Amino acid sequence: MTKPLLSIGMIVKNEARSLEKCLKALEPLRNALPCELIIADTGSTDATREIAQRYADLVFDFPWVNDFSAARNAVMDRASGKWYFTVDADEYLDPDISQLVEFLSLPRDKQNGFAAVVQRNYHTRDMAEDDYSDFMAQRLARRDTGARYEGQIHETWPQGARIPTRLLERVILHHDGYTIDDLTAKKAKMERNLLLLRQELANHPKDPDRLLQCIESSRYHKDERMGYLYQAMEFVQGGQISSANAGCVAPLYRYAVCTALEEDLPQAEEWLAWGVEQPFFQSIICRIDVSASAAAYYHGKQDYQTALDWVERYEQGCTDYWAKRYDLMEISRSAPTYAIPNSMLFGRLLRCESLEALGRQEEALQGLEGLDLRRLCHASTLFLRTLGLLTRLKQVWEKACALYSRILSALWALDEPDDTQVQELKRACILQAGQIFQDRSGSWRLYSQAPRDLGRSARVMDLSEKKALAEELNTLECWKDVPVAVVLHAVEQGVALPAAFYQQGGERLRTIAAALGEAPTLRTYLPQWATCDDFRASMIRFQFLFQLSAAAVRGADWEGGSGLMELATLFIDLAADYLPALYHPQLLLDEGEWLVLPGLHRFALYLIRANTAFSQGNNLEYVRALKAALGAAPAMKHMVDYLLKQLEERQRQNASPELLALAEKVRAILAQYPPDDPAVAALKQSDVYQKVAYLIDGLDAPVFGGLVQ
Repeated sequence: MTKPLLSIGMIVKNEARSLEKCLKALEPLRNALPCELIIADTGSTDATREIAQRYADLVFDFPWVNDFSAARNAVMDRASGKWYFTVDADEYLDPDISQLVEFLSLPRDKQNGFAAVVQRNYHTRDMAEDDYSDFMAQRLARRDTGARYEGQIHETWPQGARIPTRLLERVILHHDGYTIDDLTAKKAKMERNLLLLRQELANHPKDPDRLLQCIESSRYHKDERMGYLYQAMEFVQGGQISSANAGCVAPLYRYAVCTALEEDLPQAEEWLAWGVEQPFFQSIICRIDVSASAAAYYHGKQDYQTALDWVERYEQGCTDYWAKRYDLMEISRSAPTYAIPNSMLFGRLLRCESLEALGRQEEALQGLEGLDLRRLCHASTLFLRTLGLLTRLKQVWEKACALYSRILSALWALDEPDDTQVQELKRACILQAGQIFQDRSGSWRLYSQAPRDLGRSARVMDLSEKKALAEELNTLECWKDVPVAVVLHAVEQGVALPAAFYQQGGERLRTIAAALGEAPTLRTYLPQWATCDDFRASMIRFQFLFQLSAAAVRGADWEGGSGLMELATLFIDLAADYLPALYHPQLLLDEGEWLVLPGLHRFALYLIRANTAFSQGNNLEYVRALKAALGAAPAMKHMVDYLLKQLEERQRQNASPELLALAEKVRAILAQYPPDDPAVAALKQSDVYQKVAYLIDGLDAPVFGGLVQ
């Protein structure tokens, strides 16, 4: 075999998920140049070793000693190529290897001893082509440099080689190792790294690289991470970082000031103002990440103009990043965090929200027009914030409504029943629509062109002609997606609900009835609506009508207003028919058995009894029944008070001239004494006073004060 030009080295453990894809991606390089592939297995228990043996020139066991450098150096010890190239099992070499082949084929005097390639870190498992961040990772070393790995974790070649002398920007290792969905697995990996890094930092307390790595691995240890961040600012502001490690300055400052801004620490604005004046602030990392955090910080402080200024700096930084208008050395220690599409989407939203807050609604709308709707549909929080912003753009209302509908249509066009995030977002939109419809100010027109039942519901709200309204109601298919305000609109217009409405199930209908009970207009329109359909022909419909009347009496303001007696009468009349249909007649005959019934049903039964007594002129029985009703449902005290006042008013109207004259005499006598005089108490115990008490004090005192019971 020809002596290899390139040795490709790997260390693996339980990498069956990704290893074969990785090794297949290396084949074009191995075919283009004399290569050898050496793999150390540090203790796999899955199919890793079998896969490795199908591709590698050498596979050997290396017992894990909690030291990544030891494992990598063991691989290097077995290499024979002029160059050594490190690849991980969750990385895939890009098919374009032309720059790498060209570099390795140069004469020695035109080469460099070390070179870095692009490690492209993806953020989604499908490795979306626009959702990643690039990092210049030093992976190539000429073996005659004597390079050896150092460090138990995040191992690197020696200090003098850490600054690559050649950057191969077209050689890309696509990396999906950061797309772990399992939070437990993520935390476990971080814990493993941090355990080793703590010791590394303790051994090298002035090493900014180790400090940077500790910050990145301590995400789930807030207090510890804050300590590292304060130490980072001491390093940066104290000038303690050597020129060889100058690439650490911007990443360290970025982590410190971004956290200070996000946590609203007292030092946040001071650190930000200091950093802006420093040369390193022009690095792509600061221009993107610090600007993004500053924009969010000032937006939260409602300093919208300053937020807008920072957003513009952030967006320019992202534009330069994706156009590669920066020095690649700036990402040789760390990559920007907020250059990814979802972060840029958030930046766009911050800009538009700031513009709206500054009264620049036309500009805000223009900013929203260019959103990537498909990506927005997979970012639930941003999606709902965007819809919320559109509802505030009253100056450009028609255009806002049109965009609102396009965004909803984009979401409903995603036919992804297994995507729980999409399905939950659709439900959230329906809930948000319910709130907007409830406003009753015409904001429902945002949904006029929305897909399916949301659009139909909006069109229903604009109809008042009964026939047209009934026809549109019949077009609604999935009533669980229909805002409750649509049902209230039908009640107000006196239009019967279609059969499909009543097929939602008892629990859903109870929820709708309870929600409608909070509407002030329900009590006014319900008695008339109760005549628009043959409710008693269907137990489900009749049950809903009764529940609706119960919700109306609960939510009514019994202190005053019109239509209260009509509402009370409706509730009592419905209860008189509904409860006997619901319960066995024998149960309703025995008052002692009523204790097993729900409080509201017992309340209704006593109201039926009171209503009968009222019609018979039996005032004493009427009062006793109302008192029993109050005991069954104490929360209905205001309704009971109202019904008592109706009796009082009737008694006043029916009182004889002689009784009225007697009441005036008693009132005159009482006026001669202070309220706490014993003579007053004695008079109120007399038979004469009892005859006219309700004409003097009303019914509350004798009924609930223990005098006429």
